[in-house]
Order: sequence, then C-alpha cells, then structure tokens
Amino acid sequence: MLEQKQTLTIQQAIDLAVQHHTAGRLPEAESIYQQILQSDPDQPVALHLLGVIAHQVGETDTAIDLITKALAIKPDYADAHNNLGNVLKELVRMDEALAHYHKAIAIKLDFAEAHNNLGNVLKELVRMDEALSHYHKALAIKPNYADAHYNLGLALQDLGRLDEAVASYHKALAVKPDYTDAHCNLGLALQDLGRLEEAIASYHKALAVKPDFAEAYYNLGTAAQKLGKLDEAVANYNNALAIKPNYADAHNNLGIALQALGKLEEALASYRKALAIKPDYAVAHSNLLFTLLSSMVDLDKIYEEHCGWETSHAMQHQPLQHQCDGDVHKRLRIGFVSADFRTHSVGYFLEAPFSSYDRERMTIYCYSNSHLEDETTARLRPLVKEWRNIVGWADEKVIDAIQADAIDILVDLSGHTRGNRLTVFARKPAPIQATWLGYPGITTGLTAIDYRLSDEVADPLGVADTLCVEQLIRLPNGHHCYHPFEDAPEIGPLPMTSNQVITFGSFNNLAKITPAVVDSWVGILQAVPRSRLLLKNASLDSPGVRERYMSLFAASIEPERIIFKAWLPSRQAHFALYNEVDIALDTFPFNGVTTTCEALWMGVPVITWCGARHSARLGASLLTRVSLEDLVASDINGYVTTAATLAGDPERLEGLRSGLRDRMRASPLCDGVGFAHDLESMFRNAWQNWCQQH
Repeated sequence: MLEQKQTLTIQQAIDLAVQHHTAGRLPEAESIYQQILQSDPDQPVALHLLGVIAHQVGETDTAIDLITKALAIKPDYADAHNNLGNVLKELVRMDEALAHYHKAIAIKLDFAEAHNNLGNVLKELVRMDEALSHYHKALAIKPNYADAHYNLGLALQDLGRLDEAVASYHKALAVKPDYTDAHCNLGLALQDLGRLEEAIASYHKALAVKPDFAEAYYNLGTAAQKLGKLDEAVANYNNALAIKPNYADAHNNLGIALQALGKLEEALASYRKALAIKPDYAVAHSNLLFTLLSSMVDLDKIYEEHCGWETSHAMQHQPLQHQCDGDVHKRLRIGFVSADFRTHSVGYFLEAPFSSYDRERMTIYCYSNSHLEDETTARLRPLVKEWRNIVGWADEKVIDAIQADAIDILVDLSGHTRGNRLTVFARKPAPIQATWLGYPGITTGLTAIDYRLSDEVADPLGVADTLCVEQLIRLPNGHHCYHPFEDAPEIGPLPMTSNQVITFGSFNNLAKITPAVVDSWVGILQAVPRSRLLLKNASLDSPGVRERYMSLFAASIEPERIIFKAWLPSRQAHFALYNEVDIALDTFPFNGVTTTCEALWMGVPVITWCGARHSARLGASLLTRVSLEDLVASDINGYVTTAATLAGDPERLEGLRSGLRDRMRASPLCDGVGFAHDLESMFRNAWQNWCQQH
C-alpha cells in the first residue's frame, strides 16, 4: 500500500512538473524533476524530461546523458527515443538520430511525432521519397498535425512540386492560423509560381502575427525585387537587418538589389558583410565576383578574387579520377548544367546549336537547376536525349546522376551567376569540363574546369590566357549563336525621319550603367544637339530609381531629353520599342549580349567600346560577326565620336535599318548549323586530346 501511495505521489509530482514544463516555466519544472530524482534516482520519466529541459536550454551533452540513462532503465521508452533523436539531429549525428526515431516507431507504431521527426532527418539527408513517406504516415495517424503538413510542404517545395507544397501549407494554416513559418514558406512557394501579390499577402500575414520576423521582411524584399521595385526591396532588406544584423542572406540580397540599382560599391560592401558572417557562403562570393565585372577594378585584382573563390569553397573537394575507355571516335555524351534553360540570355543562344547538332556524333543531356520553365524550355527539351531537373539535389546526388549518365564532357552555362552548381564542377564528375556562355568573366577560377569557350575577338591571344585558370578555346566564328525571335514585329521607319531628332537607346541592365557610362552618354548627347536617350528597364517603374538615374544626367542634360520606359507586357512589345530608337549604345566594361542582338535584329545599329577584358569585348565580338567593326571604338573618346558620326549620317542609318535583319540571318552569328559543327569539332578535339593523355 505504501509503495502504491509513494508511486502515486511521484506520478502526481510528474504531472505537476509537466504542467509547468508545457507552460514554459522551465525552472519550476526542473526543480520538481530534481526532487523526484532525489527520492528515486532511477525514475526514467523524470530523467527523460529533465534531459528535454537540458536540450531546450542548449545543454546538449547533459541532455544526451540524462535521456540515455532513462533509456538504460526503460529501453522501450518511445518518447525518450524520439527526444534523444531530436538532440542528436541538432548535433548533426544523423545516423544515430535515425536509429532512435526508428526505435520509437517500432515501440509505438502510431507515433506521429516520431514519423514527422524521422521525415525531417531524411529530408536533410536528401532521401526525399522516404521523407515524404514518413510525413504521410504521420498525417495518416494524426490528420490535423500542423507541423507535419508544414514539413511535407517544405519537402515538396524542395522537389519543385510547388502546387502540392502550397496545398500542404494551407492545410497547416487551417489547423494553426498563426503559424508564421507556414505563412512565410507559403509565400515563397507562391513566389516561385509567379503569384507575387499572393506571396506578399502571406508575408504580411506572418508579420501581423510576429512583427519582428526578420525572415518575412527578407522575403518581402525578394518579392519586391522580382517586381522590379528595387527601392522597396532595399527597404525591406534593411528592415530585416535592423532586427537581425548578422542575417547573411539579407546582406547578400541587399547586395543584389544595390547592384541592380548600379550602386556597385555599396553592393560589394554588402556581399563582403555576408561573407564576414558566413565565410563559406559560396553564392554571396559568386555575386561579389559577378558585380566586379561591372566595376573598373583592374584585371589582376579580378583574377585574384576569382581564384579566391576556389580556395574558399572548392579546395576541400577532392576531384574524382577518370579512366579513358579508349574509344576516341565514339558518340560523345555532352552534359550541360544551367539554371537558365528558358527565356533568358543563355536560352536564346542554345536553341540554334541544340537544333542543329549531329545526333550521330553527340548526345546531349541537360541538368536544369531551376523551377522556372517556359516556352523556350518547351522548345529546348525535345532537342536533347535526357532532361533532368536537379533543383534541390545535393551535390552528391547531382554527381551520381552525371556519372550514371556516363557524361564525357560537362559544360557549365552559369559561371558565377544565379543558380550555378560550381561546387559540383569542383568535384569533376566528368573527365572533361568546360564553361561557356553564361558568365562573361575572365575565368571561373576553378582548376577543375579544363576549358573556357570564347573567340579571338572577345579574348585575343596574350593577356587573356595568363588571367584564365581554364585553357581558352577560341571558336572560329564567335562563341555566340543567336536564335532570332521570329515573331518580332516588322522593322519600322527610322525614327529620326519623323522626330527630326536622333534617339539613342539602351535596354541594358541598370547595374551596367555605371557613372563612367553615364559620362560617356552625356558626351554623346552634347555632341548631337537635341538628341534624346531612351532607357528601358523593368526597375524604372520605381520612382526612386527614375529619380536616381535622372539625377546622374541632371547637371548636364535637360530632363526632357532622357526618356524612361519600364516593364512592357510582352516580348512583342519589348521588341517593338526598338522602333523608337535610331542608335543603340552599349555599356562598358560589361557589354550587352542579348540586348545587342535584339537591337541588330530590329535594324538598330549598336555602338560599343572594346576594352581590355572579356566582358568589355563581347560587343566587339558580336559586331565583328555581322561585319560592323567600324562601330567598335577603341577608347571612350572614340566611342563618343563614333556615335556622333553615325548620328550625322541619316543615309547610312536608313541603309542599316533596312538591311540589318537580312545581314544577321546570313552571318555566322545566326548560323546554327555552322556553329553546331564548330562545337562538335571542338568537343571531339578535346576528347581526343584527353584520350591521348590518359
């Protein structure tokens, strides 16, 4: 009887302690658990729950000791196995955590929380099918389990199954309307689906519940940035940083917004803050390198910074070794890795060679690192043998897929741009690796990449070779092949004929319009009386952005001579706007590529300045392919003079406008068959050289 009474008293004490514990009154709960253990040192429930408190206050070693002791006394204690798994997961001891979750489920088959926790570990291990299975098991047991709905949404989002993720988040919020993380991640899924206004509403709901939610402000910044509202983006990133100063992602994205505004020095400072907080932040480091392409930093410094990326983010990876199969004449398997197999500067230049390559000599595999797909994706996909979406895949899984596909030559199409998988290339999953098209830098800085594809204009023999980690391969007819927009509107009459004034234009990214570029454009406008400058960019929808760019001209040029155009509803409308431009002006030291080709296709000649680095010579490379070398200036004075001279020659402008489209069609720049042949020959030579060396 006494023993029974004593047991009941301990149970009552445990119940009281659990009430305090559940209410967050940890000191009171801890005191009672300690009193119980003074009376009965082997009381497993008190040991276990005291261990849970230790975990909650960050004393993980103590937590493990206490919960392990409870399990030694009571091996079939399912809750203790589950909570020990939680501690071990936090310590990234994933295999041990998995073992304890499995034990918890074996003891208690309907243990929904253990299934959910097991799913979380499997998700982190990128064992996604198993993770989904356990989330579904948790929900079969406990249909109104908000956390399981939420975690299922996270997993589906990682897999790119965005509509399903949205549904899961809505289910979590139906159970728990004030679930701030669910509001935030619902917003992210909606944002990836292009439903930006709904995403913004979700972030605001999160902030209504939790006003100091830094992540919600950060996400508002990303949504504003996608809408071209750069001022709002900057404000929201700064709000996030006011709450959470060491928020590395917010510093990084603030850098992206500042870069888009042309505030390069401030952008570089933001990236450096992100890296100071998180030195292994490869994405921020890549963004810093990309921003340097628009700056006037000297080449040696740019080279040094790129080599530093490998030191910081790739040197820990041991490149894989490959054996030659001895068949120098086999059909080559070429893999392309990109986040831009869509309507994008990369996608525009893939369609022609992908349509024209010899299927008997090459087989193409695409590894797409983007949720975004569009009509360009739909055209590209049928042109290749295999299309693999690698969004959310760990590097190891991507490497396994590339090796399973037996890729001979792997081509990076991103460099240090958004969505790159350079850490995969650092492991060298294919015998030969190359970089092409997506990154106009002098090098990626990765020694695991063997070749960088270019041409003799963009990278003349000499200095370019000494500042490139990769070996330069110069394609004979340029390293771009433009697939024209065949639905582009007809070329209109020369605007100056009706306007009686010359209209210069630039549709380039604002980040490329540096103070030095503005100074040169001021010189051109002053040299051509009454001339106007039309700038087109989605971000010019923002009043603050327009004011900033107007202020750059205000001291020298009347405001009515500067015309701003923002977002346009269609690609057709975008191309039609070239019918309001007489002469396009290239940016430097980061030239346009797609914008140059689009201008030429619409009959608008482009003036470029040929500088000392790859990004500053792309305009020259493109104009050389269409035999317009005389529009390439060798210095800034020549750039101004060339533009002014052409503006004073309406007869030549008329001739160019009427003939440029046909000239492009007949040029190497639009010769898909010839370009595909050049690529095939280059790949074959690289393969034969590798076979001879191995």
